[in-house]
Amino acid sequence: MAQTEQTGKSKEVYLVHVKAFPDLKFISVSLKGTINSDACHELIQKIREIMPEMSPGFSYLNDMTLVDELKFETYQQHIEIMAMLRDHGLTKVARVLGDEKKDIGPKVASLFHYDGEVSSKHYSTVTQALSAILT
Repeated sequence: MAQTEQTGKSKEVYLVHVKAFPDLKFISVSLKGTINSDACHELIQKIREIMPEMSPGFSYLNDMTLVDELKFETYQQHIEIMAMLRDHGLTKVARVLGDEKKDIGPKVASLFHYDGEVSSKHYSTVTQALSAILT
């Protein structure tokens, strides 16, 4: 399990928690606070570390219910994460947003970036998202 809480260069506090469940074929990511480029850089590193544990056909649960702000500067890093997951065999994405107004575009980008190969849906709660991933 990878978990970090820190203050980035601009005094923005964030939490990045990444856990792989290879037997259940999914990756869980929870984000909290202000997600800036430092937080996304850390997220990319942690995902790279766990990718060898995952076999093609895995799912990705992205819990953003505790995100205060998703900085626009992270847009390209989110595209990089989507490409890394897709190229490793991702088949399903379940995203949970506390406030959909904070979505800066990953929802729209996922429509184009996954080319219909990956199912990507939004859920109101983590419980709903987890249920969808495990079925």
